[in-house]
Formats: sequence, C-alpha cells, structure tokens
Amino acid sequence: TEEMTETAPREVSSLLNAYVGGGQLPGAYVGVIEKGKKSPKYQYSVGWENNDEKAFGKFGEKAIYRIFSMTKAIVSVCVMKLVEEKTLDLDSPISKYLKEFKKHPKVCVEGGEGEQRKFEEARQEITVRHLLTHTSGISYGFLPPADSYVHKCYRERKIASLDELFHHTSEELVKRIADCPLLFHPGEHYQYSMSTDVLGYLLEVILGKNLADILREMVFQPLGMNDTDFWVPKEKISRVRPAYAMNIGYVISPVKGHPSFGETETRGLGKAPVLASGGGGL
Repeated sequence: TEEMTETAPREVSSLLNAYVGGGQLPGAYVGVIEKGKKSPKYQYSVGWENNDEKAFGKFGEKAIYRIFSMTKAIVSVCVMKLVEEKTLDLDSPISKYLKEFKKHPKVCVEGGEGEQRKFEEARQEITVRHLLTHTSGISYGFLPPADSYVHKCYRERKIASLDELFHHTSEELVKRIADCPLLFHPGEHYQYSMSTDVLGYLLEVILGKNLADILREMVFQPLGMNDTDFWVPKEKISRVRPAYAMNIGYVISPVKGHPSFGETETRGLGKAPVLASGGGGL
C-alpha cells in the first residue's frame, strides 16, 4: 500500500534486532522517505558498535560502510540515464565506444591443453544490454568453474582476485578482460561478472571524466549522498564500520586478516585506490 501501516515500524525494528542479535548482521539502518519529501518518515538503526565487544546498540546514522557490489546498481543507473538522453543505445556493441573490444571476441567452447582447446567466434558482439544483465560472457575469476580456461586467463593477467583487480586502472583492467576469451556466447547465459567494471569504464570514455566524478555529479550530489565515494578522507575514518563476511551456518565474522579479502579493510582509507571499481568499489 502507499501508506505505512501503524505496526510496520515495530515489525521492522523487531526483524532487524533479531538479525543483529542472532549474529547474521553486524548492523543495519533503515529509513522510509515519502515521495517529494527530504526527511525520513521513519528511521531505525541497530548494530555492533565495534569489532571486539559486539556492543548491541545504536549502529548510528553517521556510520560509513562498504557497499561492495551495490556499486553495480549505481553505475547501472548512470548508464540508463545516458540511454534516456539518447547518448547511449542499449543494443549498441561496446566496440563502438571501447577500442579494447574492436577485435571480435572468441568463446572458449572446450577445455583441455594446447591444440585440444577449442574456440569459436562469438555469435554476436557484446552489447551494453549484455553488460547490464551479466550475459556478456565475462566472469569473475573467483567464481566457478575455477578450472575453466577463461578463469585461468584471468589469473595469468592478474585480474582474478579482489586485491589484483584494485591494482589496475580501469583502462588496464578492461584491456586485460578484453584479452581473454568469453565463457559463453553473449546473450546466451547469465554469469555474475566484471561486466559492470566495463560499464564504469564505458562511462568514463563517453563522458571524458573519471568514474568517481561521474557518480558524484549524476547521483551523489543530487541525492545528498555526501559520504559516498570510492575512498574515505582521514577525518571520516573513525566513522567507518568493520567489514564482515558470512560463514558456514550463516554466522558472520570480520574479514580482517581473512586471506580471501586481502586488503579490503584498509583499501580506500585516507587515499583513493588505483581502481574506482564500477563493480564493487564504493
């Protein structure tokens, strides 16, 4: 319904308390804003105030935390704004804008080594729509199938792990992605992927600006998202909440010191990282 029920605030706060109290979330903040108004009609926050004591209390509206892959949604909004403005066409091949994809992509259709490995010319080029819907044939190096030649290619080009990704500029990353074959023919399957990193670079090429400035001008400033960025200045670091990961049994633990997350806890603190990742940098 359009109107919030009288019991909704109590139900929401009860649900969040249960998730945080049960160790499934370190904290949460929810706000409901009515159309046309700036101040929330309802807001509630709860969470652990620090890593060590897991103090159960107010998470804080001023808390800053990493949103990782939710960066994809924001980058995709900017892409769709260009589509609305007729600057970009959903079904245009990305080779129209990105020189890295001028060479027609190949698809690895059979594994094996050397001459036993088989490739096919992609049945169609990658389009903007394919990138938005993760049907481009691009993948992430840390996702299955880990033994595929495509993921081996990512490892060889040092774009398979999170830490490796963030050591390249957007242009360098996209060039390395384009150098590798596709996991499948564009448009034929779904695979969560680095496609949105390619979209971020696409925005940079079309608009002639870096991605951080593009997101700030198109989304953050108009919406008053003054603390959202690819890095946190020194004066705001005290407000940054620790990052957690879900373990077996749906219980969370800090990512600090976890080998799979590498530099996650320190990246973007006090200085901008090399890569403003459209896929997971905010």
